Amino acid sequence: MQAIDGGANSAAGRSRMLGVSRQAAAKTIGALERAGYVERTADAADARRKRLVVSGRGREAIAIGAAEFEKSYQRWPHTVGPATAASTLSALSVLSGSTPS
Repeated sequence: MQAIDGGANSAAGRSRMLGVSRQAAAKTIGALERAGYVERTADAADARRKRLVVSGRGREAIAIGAAEFEKSYQRWPHTVGPATAASTLSALSVLSGSTPS
């Protein structure tokens, strides 16, 4: 859902952004759509095309996931030590293409 929210608003865009096949992207998008996490809307620039957008339910799920990750992350230094926690977050940030918070 974060890829869709980040601009991958089609199966092709999502597959490119995540490095998966179009078939895998389409299958995942279908599951997210059936669960009510994403919706297809008309593209203002091209009436033949449908854009993917994260629904309200999807945004709630993203927020819950982020909050749970933050709770888990707060335990990392106590579990594996501050240096390992920092390097793990750095590696995850590189892998996801984001910046550590």
